[in-house]
Amino acid sequence: MENIEKYEKEAGVKRHGFYLNANEHTFYFILEADNYLQISEFLGVDPVLTHHTAKITPVVTVEEMLKFARKVVGE
Repeated sequence: MENIEKYEKEAGVKRHGFYLNANEHTFYFILEADNYLQISEFLGVDPVLTHHTAKITPVVTVEEMLKFARKVVGE
């Protein structure tokens, strides 16, 4: 995971966390990006996903979801 900061900058993502479950060989990233493609670009660089699989789960803050819900129901 050398040069991870370089890959983040190139893809335009901000890393908030990086964790590993060594027993399962599973990596967890908490990333911030403007769009899905930036995350894909970051994960697609060597060596992040050259020999691994990724599950990308977009999330929003509770505040963002409440704002969206109010907009949908017309409040």
